[in-house]
Amino acid sequence: MLAAKIDEHVAAGADAPTAERDAVLELGDPQRRAANEANPPLHVIVPGHYLDYLRLLKLLMGIAVPIAALAALLRELLSGSGVGESIAAAVVTAVNVAIQVAFWVTIVFTVIEHINVGERPRTTWTPDQLPRIPSRSRITVPQTLINAAGLLIFAGAIIWQQFSSLFIDGNSKPIPLLTPGLWSLWLPYFLLLTAVAILLVFLKLVQGRWTWKTASLNVVLVAAFTIPGLWLLNGERLLNPDFLAMAQQATTLHLKTPDFFVITSVIVIGLSVWNIIDGFVKARWAHRDLDGFRAGISQWKTAG
Repeated sequence: MLAAKIDEHVAAGADAPTAERDAVLELGDPQRRAANEANPPLHVIVPGHYLDYLRLLKLLMGIAVPIAALAALLRELLSGSGVGESIAAAVVTAVNVAIQVAFWVTIVFTVIEHINVGERPRTTWTPDQLPRIPSRSRITVPQTLINAAGLLIFAGAIIWQQFSSLFIDGNSKPIPLLTPGLWSLWLPYFLLLTAVAILLVFLKLVQGRWTWKTASLNVVLVAAFTIPGLWLLNGERLLNPDFLAMAQQATTLHLKTPDFFVITSVIVIGLSVWNIIDGFVKARWAHRDLDGFRAGISQWKTAG
């Protein structure tokens, strides 16, 4: 049907891009068209605004619920709660926020439906509202939120481990995982790098894709994390010796042997190399997608 419409517009003298856009616009919103032809109807409430209701509900759920859950998790961790308690609190908060969002969005659309707002002219649908074609290089909001949440959890864990631990000393004080003396320089340094990494995450979202510059900046960040981290680890200055001693007593693990530090270093180096390669691979994908887009524009211009 779409191909036939495009051919009609081309036969009428329109160029290829214009014919394609006019044909899509003539057919209208594909979701609304499918809803009108569905049997039984797709809607269960607010029939006049059901698709708008679903779109707004999904948008708010995707933003409000993860943010609320992350905030609850960090609040519990920083207040000294255990990991299990913190995760449970985050889950409960996420469920509560989801229920509240669903309830209030439903109420608003129900009121709109019953005061006949639907009789007023609605916003005209255009092809610009169609979702983008999936791309390996495109940066999405969910990806950004997940990456930022991971970095925030990492920063929160650095702070949390200072005040809560699996082990306590003779004075009933928690034994930190990381050497307390590192707060004079290195732990604030790692927290600062984490903040920069979060900025990079949102920079990629603004750009919409990886670039060679962001991939190169990612190399600098990874190196700034990894090199001092490995130096501190292998110099036995990163992990608190008291914590390792208590952990070794409580388990069968040998945490103060050279093998432990070698294995940990290999894992850290492997993850760092993978992170760097992944950035350049995605930048390459983005470059290819951009080249393909430019080639398509050139073909349209030639056809016109």
